[in-house]
Amino acid sequence: MRQFKTAHGDIVDLNDPNTYCYMSDNVDKIEFQIHQEIGFYYCYVKYWHNPWDEKQEARVETLIKNYAKDRRGNINNLKWHQETLFIIQDEIENMC
Repeated sequence: MRQFKTAHGDIVDLNDPNTYCYMSDNVDKIEFQIHQEIGFYYCYVKYWHNPWDEKQEARVETLIKNYAKDRRGNINNLKWHQETLFIIQDEIENMC
């Protein structure tokens, strides 16, 4: 069990497939969703709701950098993409 505390204080198991039951099981679709989340984040933080909390912004920026850095090594890894999307969504929802 790998515990993750969401922005709302809930504890989820990142190893539990039920954590990702609402997501597609297609890597390309999940990657598209990740890109949508990143695009929404940039519009929201940079243009729609500026200025923003620098600590939260730095956390999302780190998640995006990690995604970009690790993507190539996980190009067909469904679980990695699902976990990445889950964590990015959680952090961005916490900001908005």
